[in-house]
Amino acid sequence: MVNGANCNIFTYNYSREKGTGPLGCMPDDGDIVLHSQYSYANLFEQNWCEFIQADDVHGNNGPYNAFIRNVIKDHNGYWNNIELINAPNTAILGNVTTLDYSSTLPIVTDGSTSFSTDRFGTWIQEGQTYETGTIFTHNDLAAPGGVFIRDACSLLDYSYFYDNNPDFAIGYTFPALGPPMLEVTGSIPAKDRYFSNQKTYIHPSKLTKHPVVVTVEQKNSSGTLFGNIDHWEDTWQNYPIPIPPEDPLEFQLRLGSTHAFRADQNLNGGEKFRLWETNTGDKYFLNHNEFIVDENLSGIVARHHPAVDGTVTIRNEFLSAPSGTNPVNDVIEFKDHG
Repeated sequence: MVNGANCNIFTYNYSREKGTGPLGCMPDDGDIVLHSQYSYANLFEQNWCEFIQADDVHGNNGPYNAFIRNVIKDHNGYWNNIELINAPNTAILGNVTTLDYSSTLPIVTDGSTSFSTDRFGTWIQEGQTYETGTIFTHNDLAAPGGVFIRDACSLLDYSYFYDNNPDFAIGYTFPALGPPMLEVTGSIPAKDRYFSNQKTYIHPSKLTKHPVVVTVEQKNSSGTLFGNIDHWEDTWQNYPIPIPPEDPLEFQLRLGSTHAFRADQNLNGGEKFRLWETNTGDKYFLNHNEFIVDENLSGIVARHHPAVDGTVTIRNEFLSAPSGTNPVNDVIEFKDHG
């Protein structure tokens, strides 16, 4: 991160074998790096990397960078630390680092570095609560028995980006890294994919084109929502129309795809289906109508109007008939509109 980069989020990434020599990062450089020039307010959360560093190569780093629940361990299995130079008001919570206090501290600082928050977790002993337990900073763990305290700590700061487990991490605990060490998965999808045949993840909704959210309603002539509609999904699937204060009926449809909807075919309060109307003002008089999903489509409404009583005469009238036929006995099939 350099040139004043700010308000970026890096989460659930796996990095290894960071040193590439003169044309890239040097072996002693970090793979998560604040590279000065006032990079500020960036979030690094639940990443598995080899070394986290804020250097002073180009001057000062900005404030309010946050490192939450990262694991700092290299591809050979050695634990590393976090080194922060000229990084004021940094927040560090629940990072799993080296505890080899004979060689280095988990968090090494220099220059103007200060902490807005420094907490690995809280050790809750018998009779205590999370609020009354003992708070341990990351460097507090660099002492004899620190590994046992680390495994006993809890941290209620789960994530500063996700409210719950993201789709790509289903099957992993939330959070996946950091305290409580004995209860979390202790790995992330990107790391596990590296050691499998699946090297990347794409959410199904992103495989072709992004989805468009379309609201579907059905209203009578007075504008009241009612009834059910059908959506073709290899067969007609029935959906009730929600009545406020319930949330509206929404479909996530692929951009450019075609979808068929069918309005309620029954007589409701003396009213029957009249037409479909889209949010763009287009009108379709076929009941089981097909809609092409474009970026402008956000809603469709099936509108019902009063049915009219009356008599309709339908007849076949042949100007000429083949020899031997009797047109009077021919059958006329009638299908209601839609």
